[in-house]
Amino acid sequence: SSGLRQSSLQCLDSLARCLRKDGDVDMDDGLYDSVLKDLGAVISDTDLHVCHLSLSASHSILKARPSTGPMVKSHILPATLNLCKSPLLQDPALSSVLVLVKEMITSEAVTFEELRDLFVQQLDTGNNKSSKQVISNLAECIATIATVAAPSEQTKFIKSAISSIKKSDKGSQSTQLYLLVTGDFGRKVDLSSMSGVANSIQQIYKESFDSSNEDIKQAAALALGRATVGAVDAFLPGILTALEGSSGKKQYLLLSALREFIHCFRDKEGGDLSSHIPVILTHLERNCASDEESVRSMVAECLGSLACIEPKTILPVLQKLAANPEKPIVRWTVGSAVKFAIGSSIR
Repeated sequence: SSGLRQSSLQCLDSLARCLRKDGDVDMDDGLYDSVLKDLGAVISDTDLHVCHLSLSASHSILKARPSTGPMVKSHILPATLNLCKSPLLQDPALSSVLVLVKEMITSEAVTFEELRDLFVQQLDTGNNKSSKQVISNLAECIATIATVAAPSEQTKFIKSAISSIKKSDKGSQSTQLYLLVTGDFGRKVDLSSMSGVANSIQQIYKESFDSSNEDIKQAAALALGRATVGAVDAFLPGILTALEGSSGKKQYLLLSALREFIHCFRDKEGGDLSSHIPVILTHLERNCASDEESVRSMVAECLGSLACIEPKTILPVLQKLAANPEKPIVRWTVGSAVKFAIGSSIR
């Protein structure tokens, strides 16, 4: 039954966590091989909870016994790569995939270059295009394994990603993939610490906003917002300066990038956004009464996310805006912001 399978996987995971690398428990390699083969057989999108438990157990075994790397590569990796092509993949199964592939690099079960290329190959370039969710998942997987690569490999990797964006068809899915890769990587690694990278990638995001492909524009906005998390001083001023002279679709994209930055910054351990909030608020308040509903909605999401980070600063601002009788449309924005904040706080 499903319940028995789940309990068995949880038990196996707990047992694996008790194993230590110092060899305090001697177990036959054939047993590991058999167990990992069975775990690989249940990794699919038909039951994402069982899939999550299987991936978690595989990770625990690999972490406790790095010598099982070849077995994990043989039995678990093919199923994991196939899973990454499913649009159904999401948390917690996705989180378990990220933890596992990261451990595969750390334990040297597979090289960074090999695993990166395998993920890129999962992108469907034929008539059946990969969904946005699949592209996003693949990008996050690639960026995640890059964060544990050697510093020299990281610099080479990000420059290669930038080169791939410049060379690829501007409407291709690979362009979306590499845009998101740079953003997801920049969320975890400070791109401004790499010579010339921050300026180069910001120029690419700016150019992508002028693309005729809506998916490219949105990918660039998300990537810009995420990259800003890891290098606030290098990226945030550019977003805010560009907002001053923007309108229409470009204004919406910049606000989307700002929203993504604020949203992702909430998950940054030890992050402090307080010194940047006043200047961010200036731009958001300026657009609270925009004629474009899409722009007002994005402003509301930004304000809602900020309220979750700095409620003592943001809530009085929202109260003041809501009290303005001359602009009823601003009250709509404030109401939407509060609604979004409540929804975000219980996520």
